[in-house]
Amino acid sequence: ISLIAGSEFSAAEDIWRYLTGDWAVQGYGVQPMPIDGFLFASRAMVVNEALTSSSVKDLIVAALGVDDANWEGTYSRPLVVS
Repeated sequence: ISLIAGSEFSAAEDIWRYLTGDWAVQGYGVQPMPIDGFLFASRAMVVNEALTSSSVKDLIVAALGVDDANWEGTYSRPLVVS
């Protein structure tokens, strides 16, 4: 079984606790469960080498994000940006 995480990790500091498994110990008090891989979908889509069209790359870069405190709410309702 491979454990994969994704969704907008932005720096090595964001990934480290998942790579070491500390997230499981600190958050749930269980044995370390290191993540085997990470998904970098939108980041990979905007690099020069990607075959994504320039207009789509521009839209991805311009899209507003959501802060850590509110991202789980996006599972049940759309993000409203004013």
